[in-house]
Order: sequence, then structure tokens, then C-alpha cells
Amino acid sequence: MRPIHPINAEQCRPHYGKPVCVIMKDETEFIGTLSRLENGKLILNEDTETAANRPRAKTTRIRTKKRKTVSKNSKSGQPAANILASAPSPAFGGTVALDLPTVGLLFVLD
Repeated sequence: MRPIHPINAEQCRPHYGKPVCVIMKDETEFIGTLSRLENGKLILNEDTETAANRPRAKTTRIRTKKRKTVSKNSKSGQPAANILASAPSPAFGGTVALDLPTVGLLFVLD
């Protein structure tokens, strides 16, 4: 594993399409394919069709360390992940947008 630091577009761009591990400040972990960094969000698992359409959902899902999933309204509190599409990618699941201020660590999995 190699850390990406600082987490910005310049540092992330060479790793687009690579598997990454994201550790949130609340210790929630995400494993996925790094797609892009845009508008203060780290996007994982976005396929080319999703990227072209870029649908936006209003539901936020937060995974706790105990692997339970809690749904919250995206307007209340600090959302950790915004689920952008329901179609899962073959490797890691559906597209996820993580708010950059809630990201603690980002590692490229070699």
C-alpha cells in the first residue's frame, strides 16, 4: 500500500482506475477503484456509462465500523458517502462519492 498525500487532484490523477483503500475520519473503511476527485468529492467505482450520465441521488449511506448500514437524509449532518448510482461495478459495488473533508487516509493498493 502506498499513501496518497496530500489528497488532491494532482496527487490522485496518476492513480485513477487503480484499487484504493479509503479510511474515513470516523474509521469507516472503503475499498474500491479510484475514479476521480471532483468538487470536493472522492469518487470510487464509477464506470464509463455512469461517468457520462452522472446521475445524482439524494440518499446518503454511512457504514459503521461494525458493518451496519445507516441511512440518513443528506441535508442533515455530515454525510460520509453519497451513493450516485445503483448499478454495481463488477469488482467493488456501486459508485460512491466521499466528501473530501471526511476522508482521513487514502492508500493505493499495489
